[in-house]
Amino acid sequence: PAGVSANYPGRNGISVDATVSPSMVYFADSADAQIKRQKADSIVAAETNMFLDSWDAGYENLHLYVPRGTTIDSANRMLYWSDSDFRCIARISLDRTSGSDEQVLLTGLSTPSGIVHRPDGTLYWTDETLGRVSKATISGKSATTDTYITPEGTTIPRSLAYMSSTV
Repeated sequence: PAGVSANYPGRNGISVDATVSPSMVYFADSADAQIKRQKADSIVAAETNMFLDSWDAGYENLHLYVPRGTTIDSANRMLYWSDSDFRCIARISLDRTSGSDEQVLLTGLSTPSGIVHRPDGTLYWTDETLGRVSKATISGKSATTDTYITPEGTTIPRSLAYMSSTV
């Protein structure tokens, strides 16, 4: 409902899938090695449920241990996440049927955290250790890097990049 806000203490990388009704909020839970979801129109924490859990049968090989960020490609119904322990960016279908749906796109990263997907297929992510914002094509085959500040989050509405940092 309009005017309702929610607080997700200890959660990172909140993203919203507005293509379903009601909209779903996805977030990384680093402490539990999970990606969780909740109906956007619910403010009851008990209504949060697990979307991905690296400890569930069939998901043991997921690159999900310390998820730091999430983003959604609504057009292709994909959820992307960054994991600072596996040092990677991976994706899985929002309509997943098993852990084998996972695709690891980028590996060997330093400390990926905030991540955002643009409709043109570009991924941007922040790296806390290296102090930069990086970008890659959706295929993960090519990447270019630009250094800005030591970021903790990022978003890119209307082709403008916004980053946050602790000073």
